Amino acid sequence: MSSARERVGWLSPRWLLLAVAAVVFFQFAVAGGGRETAIWIAGLFLGLQMASGRCRGRAFPRRVLFPAALVALILATSWGFAFEMTDTHRSLRLVKFVILLAGVYCVGRLETPDRLVSTTAIVIALVILWQLLLRHLGASPYGSFERPHYLAYFTLLLVPALVYLSPRLHSPSRFLLPLLLIPALDLILNDLTKPLIPLASLAVAASMVLLLLALDWRPRAAWLGLGLGLGAAALCLGPRAVAFFSADERRTIWSDTLHMIEQGDWRSWLLGNGLGSFPEHFPGFSAPEFAYLSLPHNHILEVLYESGGLV
Repeated sequence: MSSARERVGWLSPRWLLLAVAAVVFFQFAVAGGGRETAIWIAGLFLGLQMASGRCRGRAFPRRVLFPAALVALILATSWGFAFEMTDTHRSLRLVKFVILLAGVYCVGRLETPDRLVSTTAIVIALVILWQLLLRHLGASPYGSFERPHYLAYFTLLLVPALVYLSPRLHSPSRFLLPLLLIPALDLILNDLTKPLIPLASLAVAASMVLLLLALDWRPRAAWLGLGLGLGAAALCLGPRAVAFFSADERRTIWSDTLHMIEQGDWRSWLLGNGLGSFPEHFPGFSAPEFAYLSLPHNHILEVLYESGGLV
């Protein structure tokens, strides 16, 4: 009786699965709206799974424990040595990252593969159809995304996911899911600007590798697929794209960020200036047109300035 109640009650792992699926949907379909609430709900159900002993923290593998320990180090360093400059919102963002990391692991450990695959396929289908609806009925060229590079990141995740899931579904879903590539390509190919060209090419490369592995053509065929995909990416990155990159404004932003890092003392180099301190200090070192930026568009520089070389 108790196990039956767990399967349908709050201790059922399905609640955690639905919460994680909601995070994915809100992230890519509504451009983040509702995502924060879904993450905290996932954290609640994750806590219930851990408290019940069904997903114990001690059983987490190193691939989960190491990033969680790194997050703990970043938070301890920032709050301990740069308390006044540490931003609470940025700190909570790292906590939410750990929640998602542990939540995805627990879902994969507790749920059946068929349910995981079917739930993921449903979420992807809803996201694609929603984005397509926004583009054609909402007159938004990038769906719910404000800029093309957000759509490019979505492409990099979407296309390989469709290729990976299709062979693992049962009929007729196995044949219906690849049809979603048609409206997906209609959305992706709408505006082949700079960020979409290389990331869409990488998505094709990853899809080829996943398809070959799914067909059990390994390892030479998989490496061949990777080589062909990277070759396609190189062809797509023609002279126009390369010229675009050479004139990229981010080089100026990165140069100003490096200059800002150089002006710090040994303590800031080692322990950082605090999470969220970049937008507070950057206007004093940047060109006026970039003074509004909240991040340097380079993860390495961002971590080096805010969390230091120790991290």
